[in-house]
Amino acid sequence: MTLETLADIKAAQHVIIMQLAFIRHQLDPTRPAESYAEEILKNKIAEQNRILNELIKG
Repeated sequence: MTLETLADIKAAQHVIIMQLAFIRHQLDPTRPAESYAEEILKNKIAEQNRILNELIKG
C-alpha cells in the first residue's frame, strides 16, 4: 500500500465522517454538524486504541 493510497483512504474517511455528521445534524439539529463530527472522530480514535491495545496484549 502506497502513501498515496493511504492518503486517498484518509480523505474518503473524512468525507464519510462529515456526511454522517451532517445526517445526524439533520436528525437532531440542536447540535451543529461539527459537534457530531468531533464525536464520531473521538469514537473512531477510541475504537482504534482499543484494537491496538488488544493487538499489543496478544
